[in-house]
Amino acid sequence: MGNGGSQNVNLVVSKIAFGGSAGNVFHILDKVQFSVPLVPYIQKLTGIVGGIVGGSNSTAPAFSINKLDVSAPGANDLSVAVGASIGGIGSKISVEMPYIGLKISAGGAGFVYPTINNFQLSNGNIDLTLDLPFQPAAKQIIASLSIPVSQLLFSTVGQVPGTIVVNSIEFGASPSQAFDIAAKIGLEIQLNSVFQKAQAYINAHSSLQVDDINTVLTTTGIQATVSVSGASLAVPLKMNFPISLSGYYQGKAFITIQVTSMSLGQSPWALGASITPVQSEFSQALNGILSNSLQSKNALKDVTVGGVILGSFTVLSGLIITPPESALSLMSPITVPLNQLKLHLIPLGMDFAASLVNRSPLQVDVGAVDIMIKDGTTDVMEIQNLGGPIHLNNVHQNGGNNMILFNASLKFNILQLIPIIASLLNPVNFHFVFSMKTSSGQPMPWLQDALNDVPDTIFSNILPILANALKNINFSI
Repeated sequence: MGNGGSQNVNLVVSKIAFGGSAGNVFHILDKVQFSVPLVPYIQKLTGIVGGIVGGSNSTAPAFSINKLDVSAPGANDLSVAVGASIGGIGSKISVEMPYIGLKISAGGAGFVYPTINNFQLSNGNIDLTLDLPFQPAAKQIIASLSIPVSQLLFSTVGQVPGTIVVNSIEFGASPSQAFDIAAKIGLEIQLNSVFQKAQAYINAHSSLQVDDINTVLTTTGIQATVSVSGASLAVPLKMNFPISLSGYYQGKAFITIQVTSMSLGQSPWALGASITPVQSEFSQALNGILSNSLQSKNALKDVTVGGVILGSFTVLSGLIITPPESALSLMSPITVPLNQLKLHLIPLGMDFAASLVNRSPLQVDVGAVDIMIKDGTTDVMEIQNLGGPIHLNNVHQNGGNNMILFNASLKFNILQLIPIIASLLNPVNFHFVFSMKTSSGQPMPWLQDALNDVPDTIFSNILPILANALKNINFSI
């Protein structure tokens, strides 16, 4: 005892066995040991009985994840090494379990058969490896959830039919030495319940927001860095494989996206990506996207995202995400300040400015722009930006205010004027020739080639485009 103090007394439970009789038992839990100090609980109980403790000041045991290392050993397999810490009574428990297995099915077909290997809980530290062998039907099952997943990400999820069933639970020293005494225990979960709870979680953590999308046009594509703030959870996630996905237009891949960096350990989260165009499909997609955008239609109509591949893991490749309609309201109408207008006689043309406010988090290093408008082989007008490479500010840069200076020069002679005016009545021979260069002056052939294919769409819709342009352009003094 010692000086009337409380003696350190632990309750120890060990060598757990069960079976048909004392002589016929299973010893698979021999290594499971519970050691709990009794004094704190005796003192608390004494306080309650004596009226010393009023109300409940208990809190949930602290739990934190300190390791999530994900690997993709095969086309249908993921493996996650997990490390965590737990406080409270969990820190007083010691458990070792070499193997735990179960089966998860959906719609009557096998989905994934997880196994937990080398589970250890000691001194409040948890270590385990979670292996996830997905079954042949998994890709189709995940693809069938494309609509509710899109709704979950961008709007409000509706009713989701179907169930998932968890059963065939077994545990032991290894898969070949496992006991299946819980194999007939089954748990049925409604898919709708899973999605509704996920929706509730997202709604409760609505502080998550995209702060910055920094994009730079390069000689081969686009480099992008995305910053997301408001994350209440730091995730020590390590992906031991490359991550790629694709953007689709009318079902055909027009860009490939390679994730180049990912940091979720603290807020703000950061994600880096390299975007490469699939050239012929990219031109077709740009035709549709620009035409819709210039007419204030949904610019992302027919655009989807999918084809997610994690290293060699392809089970997610059938999941197709449909983005919401583009938020055109984030861009203010374009203003052309008349006090910036300067006429030139030689060559005949003018300098002018275009002003707009970008309320979105998107900033873009566009580079230098040179556009030649041609009627057949005749040069009609050349438009160039002035004042160095174009950078489109986002809402956090100069309040999103942008002023872009241009020069427009007529390139034809007086004898060509009448034929050009006549061609405008039926502009089938009009086209653009773009010259696009990066901020460092390097050509961007991928963008030039795509933009040079656009005029057919623009000129075939010239009247609604001009009508919309006049509606969204203001002239100021």
